[in-house]
Amino acid sequence: MHTYTKIFNYCTSTRSAISSIGRSSRVTSRTNRRPTGENGVNTANDMFIGGDLYKKLRNVIDDKVTCVYNKAKKVNGVDILTDYHKNWKDYKFSIRVLNGVAQYLNKHWVQREKEEHGGPDSAVHDVHSMGIVAWRQNMYMKNLEPMMDQIMRVIQKERENEADNSHHLLLKTILQESVCELGLEKNGEKGQNGRPERDLAVYRETFETRFLKETTQYYQTESSSFIESHSLVDYLVKIEKRFEEEERRVRSYLDSSTGSKVEHTLVKVLIEAHIARIHDEFKPMVEHEKIDDLKRVFALVNRADKFRSDADKSNNVSPFLDPMRDAFRQHVISEGIAAVDAIKESALAEPKTYIDAVLTVYKKYAKVVLDAFVFRVERTCHASHVELIAKLANNSFLFLNVSS
Repeated sequence: MHTYTKIFNYCTSTRSAISSIGRSSRVTSRTNRRPTGENGVNTANDMFIGGDLYKKLRNVIDDKVTCVYNKAKKVNGVDILTDYHKNWKDYKFSIRVLNGVAQYLNKHWVQREKEEHGGPDSAVHDVHSMGIVAWRQNMYMKNLEPMMDQIMRVIQKERENEADNSHHLLLKTILQESVCELGLEKNGEKGQNGRPERDLAVYRETFETRFLKETTQYYQTESSSFIESHSLVDYLVKIEKRFEEEERRVRSYLDSSTGSKVEHTLVKVLIEAHIARIHDEFKPMVEHEKIDDLKRVFALVNRADKFRSDADKSNNVSPFLDPMRDAFRQHVISEGIAAVDAIKESALAEPKTYIDAVLTVYKKYAKVVLDAFVFRVERTCHASHVELIAKLANNSFLFLNVSS
């Protein structure tokens, strides 16, 4: 409170008052003038001082961050992350305290500077944001490459089951609470949680871009090797687990906006790149009624369907699901025709046997649809049941008529 009062007294002093207490140096900061009195002369409180104090605070903060960096650059290996974590926590607390005692400077001098010289894009920030900028320029960017190298190594070790969860809190602090905060708040914009939304440019340019690139490279190598030496079912089990792991990683220590980008990356590398083999082995799964395998393959391919092109969406087509739907439809029709063919002689004398044969096929594959394709029943198969039965009936009656 004592410091806050000192800042308040300084900011509300006039130039003459400052000079009278022994300041010999000329005040160089711009003075924001309030309306003059009746005689055109400013009263004692009509002049607001802040520029000099702001510059001195900025110099102190810059010197502090530079001192932290000079010590941090001597740290090597994974200790870089531990050291950054501690330094950021300490610095964040200090800058918040300093921002609190400088609230009068923020609300008056800083605000006036923004309004009169550049608005939200002004180089003048409140003391907290000024501290964030100083950290970004004098600590984070200078230490970026070795720190990102260590982060990527930790993530790779997690993927290879060589790291434990103890790193989650460390990476959460660095990525969510530091890197994301190094982008300043967007003027007047609120996020989903009601808090001011931050510009994530620093996070995306310095971390996310490299993370997605290395994710692509890692899974391209792994998937190509694994699918060549394992069955498709084993491959599907493997990538199902990989999707779950990456989703958990996003929740643990990445920004939520990275989630859909990671999923799209995995879809392209793990599903789209191998979709031909998936389509080839789908029909045998249907023929042998491998419900668990059908359910798994459908859920995974359905992920790819979310990222189909706008043209495919507007035309209501899917290069991923349509071949599976067509294969399933053709199999049901073939099964139905075979069932009717088996009772063609008795069906001529007893039509009910024909109805029973068709309904048996229908019930069998309706259950397959509900058990394996529950996620997109309307889109894939269930909505086609009437079409299937109609086509089956037409083909069957045509066959019976010809036979008679």
